[in-house]
Amino acid sequence: MRKSLSLDLFFTAILFSMVTLNGININPLNQYAYAHIFTTNETALFVAFVYQLQVESELVQTNLANNNVLQAQNHASKAAALLTPSRTIEIAEGNQRIADDLRTKVNELHKISLLPSEQQEQLIDQRIHQINGILEEVLSKRFEQQRGNSNLIDRGIEILRDMFGGDQQKADNSQIKLLAFADLIDSVLTNYGDAYAVGFDMTNISNMILIRSNNISSSITTGSIPDNDNMNMSSMNMSSTMNTDREINKNFSLVDMTDYESAQALAIKATEIFNEELKSISSNSNKTVFITMIEDGLTQLDNSIKDKASPLDIMMIVHTQIHPNLLKAFNLELRKT
Repeated sequence: MRKSLSLDLFFTAILFSMVTLNGININPLNQYAYAHIFTTNETALFVAFVYQLQVESELVQTNLANNNVLQAQNHASKAAALLTPSRTIEIAEGNQRIADDLRTKVNELHKISLLPSEQQEQLIDQRIHQINGILEEVLSKRFEQQRGNSNLIDRGIEILRDMFGGDQQKADNSQIKLLAFADLIDSVLTNYGDAYAVGFDMTNISNMILIRSNNISSSITTGSIPDNDNMNMSSMNMSSTMNTDREINKNFSLVDMTDYESAQALAIKATEIFNEELKSISSNSNKTVFITMIEDGLTQLDNSIKDKASPLDIMMIVHTQIHPNLLKAFNLELRKT
């Protein structure tokens, strides 16, 4: 069911209001948890998987070029882990040969990282090129399957739309790419959370709200805010928020460089996909402001990850800048969890 834009803005407003709590230990999300999770489909998830596999494979190449063999092996292992048995079967349904070739080439990434350095460069370049070629073929087969799976009535409707100037298939493909982009942003959050061992789901906005609100309430209750008769309530709230954010951020430290590199590369990939394939989809001039805000959010996400910002800061960018404007620019649907 499509959610109104006001609902999305309502929860964004809750997020900002949480950082100015007046010491009242109220959590309006205890009874209603909501996350910026877009309604997706299997094909969108599959496209996002392809993007992630490309990123992990290319990180093997990058680390070998930097003589970081251990990191290259770690990313080779992540690439192999993405190609699960269920994904392999899914690909094999379209073409068994493609599935076998992809599995073979991905598994060879780890072997290449064990070779003498003089043999690595040529082989890794060749394998990455082959993997990307196979993945392009995989995506082509997947979209063919999706079109072929339409029932007779749906296909008839598509034909009629095409006859009268519509292009339903193009619209459907655009929607899938948008949802895959949203899933890719989620993978950025997941990898960044793993890199900092946060212990909670960064894709769920309610977790950020709960952490901030609970810590602010705790700071006020324990009297960590200076007692000054001349300090007005607004100043107290700002002091509480800043002190609390500093305390929360101290709890996070980078523990896994492999996942950090994945998050960074996935964010860069997401930015490239948006700029090259997605922002032109929204032709409505009234949506331009939202497109610009998404671009700004992606730039800030890339820079913040590069600067190793706090996980909560990364969540703030995604959940209050990228997601809401993605919703408004492209009318994506949300689902309640």
